[in-house]
Amino acid sequence: MLHINRSKAYTLDNIIKRKVKKDSNLFVISNLGQLNHVESLIRKFCYKNNVLIVVYTEANYHVPQLIHDQFSDEFSSVIFLKLPKSPNSYNFNNLVKIYKSYRRVILKVRPKKIFLNSFQHHYAVFASIAKKKNIQLFLVEEGLGTYRLGALSPKEIQDNQHGKLDVNLIKKISKNTLEKSEIFNRSSKIVEDVNILIKQSKIFASQLYLHPETQKFLIGNFPNKNLKAFLTPFLDFDFSYTAFPEKTKKIFSSAHHYFYSAYEEQDEKQISYAKNIINFYGISNNDVLYLSQHYQIDSQEYLDIVYNIFSNLLSSSCGRIYVKLHPKNEKKEVFEGFLSMEKKSDGRIRIIRESGFLIEEVIRQSQIKSVIGITSSALVYSCIVSPNIQAYSVADILLRELDRKNKNNNKGIKMLKQHAQILRQFNNIVFLGS
Repeated sequence: MLHINRSKAYTLDNIIKRKVKKDSNLFVISNLGQLNHVESLIRKFCYKNNVLIVVYTEANYHVPQLIHDQFSDEFSSVIFLKLPKSPNSYNFNNLVKIYKSYRRVILKVRPKKIFLNSFQHHYAVFASIAKKKNIQLFLVEEGLGTYRLGALSPKEIQDNQHGKLDVNLIKKISKNTLEKSEIFNRSSKIVEDVNILIKQSKIFASQLYLHPETQKFLIGNFPNKNLKAFLTPFLDFDFSYTAFPEKTKKIFSSAHHYFYSAYEEQDEKQISYAKNIINFYGISNNDVLYLSQHYQIDSQEYLDIVYNIFSNLLSSSCGRIYVKLHPKNEKKEVFEGFLSMEKKSDGRIRIIRESGFLIEEVIRQSQIKSVIGITSSALVYSCIVSPNIQAYSVADILLRELDRKNKNNNKGIKMLKQHAQILRQFNNIVFLGS
């Protein structure tokens, strides 16, 4: 349960009873990174009269509690808005609840400007409601997801716009339900078959109604345009704040695109932490940083491919390679594999064992000569914190070398292709093996 006890913090029901100064700047977030991002934006552009909306679900009370405990005095009010579980899934009934909640927020707060970190699904519904009320809409970049649409064709972007029911879906569900009763296939009139038919008909109807494709069909054919907005990305912002405005100009129809990067504002704690890591490991500007990531691919294949890459790099350089492991999802066997590389490298491969630090700050403070990764966002943002750095991606090498006959690689290869396509928009990244 969420414990709200700060003077400026409210639930939506509580804020309804209080006065909120109209014409505010309304910021909508869902995680701690976004909080830090928008607070930095507020300070840089000197926004006043700011209200914060924190959306969350009962699946995770920890994150909104952290936001509650850490939000700054930049906000005059902070409203915690509980949404149904899985708010981005196709669920018509839940979407109606979300729509009503967002309408209540706008009617109560009466903002002049709304700042969103996302432009899809339930955030698109929020944006659609606001647009019809002539509220100015601002897009605030949140990582590479902001540029995802730049890797898609216009047809791919619009594919979800109209929900359609596929007849094959009905056939598939009926095979698992109705066709289990003989009466469905032949006209036997015995009581048992009638009972089975009734039971399986109910299951069929339930499964068909709750299936995501059916829910998408209901949303897409509902007369309320604000609900339909859930199906397509919202592109009609008035302003955007992004690190690469020349890219967002090609995606969003905003009238004004401004440069903004959260990495501009340096945090003294992060600087100190980064310097401690640099000094402890002896990282120099002649070294290379490798950013490991977790994909659903065969661990041993991944390690073998990466080790070959490392061997080639070390043979042509006198520097060292520092490995930054994925902070949360690194597999045990991958970690042990990198440990093995470290032991047999004679000190030229080293694993950074600490976590919780900004890798971008390590790049900035060390001025390391190059950073290598798969599809990490740090490859893109490294040029902002260190203009002379060279960023390399090994995505193409992995896509070429991974065994496509190995079923353990199927999902990972598909995801890797999608993420690599986003990175190809950025000229500062060199794809090795292309």
